[in-house]
Amino acid sequence: HLPTIATFGEKTFNLRTVILRNVIRENRIIDFHTDHRSKKIMELKKNNRIFLHVYDHKNKIQIQSEGKAKILNKQKLNELVWNSFPKHSRKVYLIKKTPGNKIKNKKDLELLNDKEGFKNFTIVKVKINKLVFLKLNTDFNKKALIRYGIKNINYHWLVP
Repeated sequence: HLPTIATFGEKTFNLRTVILRNVIRENRIIDFHTDHRSKKIMELKKNNRIFLHVYDHKNKIQIQSEGKAKILNKQKLNELVWNSFPKHSRKVYLIKKTPGNKIKNKKDLELLNDKEGFKNFTIVKVKINKLVFLKLNTDFNKKALIRYGIKNINYHWLVP
């Protein structure tokens, strides 16, 4: 539910935790939401390669994946999702200042109206093309590499 994503910055990778919003297993697509003005969107516009890391503590499974991001902003899908949000879920997109800007205190946060805030709401869809699966086990760990081609899937076990 809370993967860490990595995007390419100017000189290094930038890591962030996002909230997983949708998974379409058969198409290998995951979605998360973000502010269109954010640094991650600028980075994905320059290079749409994205890396994700998830660890399931309960099942002791780690998944590292790589994919291509598609940025959806001010589209019909955005409008449908936006309209399904309760008012408190929209607030983060209504902040007038761009994410990452310095402020003195919380009182500096002016809000936009709902229509202006909607322009900031962005859905990022990631098409997964590579997975590294690791299952931790007290007996013996299992690790596999899976690559998804256009018409085929290639996989093999790896030394853990």
